[in-house]
Amino acid sequence: MNQFSEQRILLEQTGRLCIETEIQIAWSYLRFAEVMMKLEDPDVATKFLDTAIVGYKTVVMELTNTVVEFDERSELLESARKLFDGIVAAELHILSRL
Repeated sequence: MNQFSEQRILLEQTGRLCIETEIQIAWSYLRFAEVMMKLEDPDVATKFLDTAIVGYKTVVMELTNTVVEFDERSELLESARKLFDGIVAAELHILSRL
């Protein structure tokens, strides 16, 4: 394996890990939003939800700019889709309580 191949592999691994981390962080903000809804604080819940949305948008942008294998991209896209579904559900929940 030449130096270029090693650098490409390292770049792919780093990109994948960054996207996975961003997804996990966005899920954390989404969970915070859900907790704040249970505590009946929709203003704070909305702020956490907004941050989760920013995280989702970052993931989508990074997925278009990051070189990863097809199987890995499919897994990351599925994780991003689940995050999006969670965001939509939380947003609907918040709107139903306003």
